[in-house]
Amino acid sequence: MHMKGTYFSIGIVLIIFIAIAVGYFFFHVKNPLDVAEDFYAEWTSVGNNFLVNDEYKKLTVLSDAYKQKLGETVGVYTIGTTDPMVCAQDKPDSFTASLVSETATDAEVLVMEKFGTREELVRVDLVADGNSWLINAITCGSGNTVDTQNKVADYVRDFISQLSPTKEVLGGTFFVTKISFNDSNGGVVEYEDGHISLRAEFTYSLDSLGNVHIDSFKILSEGEGKG
Repeated sequence: MHMKGTYFSIGIVLIIFIAIAVGYFFFHVKNPLDVAEDFYAEWTSVGNNFLVNDEYKKLTVLSDAYKQKLGETVGVYTIGTTDPMVCAQDKPDSFTASLVSETATDAEVLVMEKFGTREELVRVDLVADGNSWLINAITCGSGNTVDTQNKVADYVRDFISQLSPTKEVLGGTFFVTKISFNDSNGGVVEYEDGHISLRAEFTYSLDSLGNVHIDSFKILSEGEGKG
């Protein structure tokens, strides 16, 4: 009887342990910050080999929508080109991640990468998927670093005529006279064509390949947006 009681007790303990393990597996929701950190730890340890031969398509942490977008933008990846996950050709020396926001359906994590003395800020957007999170977008230059501002400023200068809703007059050509940036991925540009001068407020973003996108461009009235 004593042995039967012992076996019975051991059986109960095992059942409880299995139930806890199964419950944890099925009902534990992994923190989006942990998902992002684990992904970058693995990605930076392997390097950009995930992009070779489309190995990234096998990663379960990436959403199907993001895999499709990567397929459209990356094309046939070759070593030496920009890695859209780290926004650089080389892997960072180290990184830190911080949770910016989290709701029941989505979350945002910022990853600060360090390349020697240079830093690059990357935004990771995640979507809830059952009991875990999937990376749904990675945006380069999600911070007002000097490198990012210079890149955006060059883009605005090059495409000011196309960006401006007001067009040149009397055969003039727009050129930028001043650009200033704020702390929210935006800024103000002043430009003229030799006949008229304008000021406009703009916002920008960079995609996973580091390409600049001007998301909004609004002409300001005299005195608007100053101070």
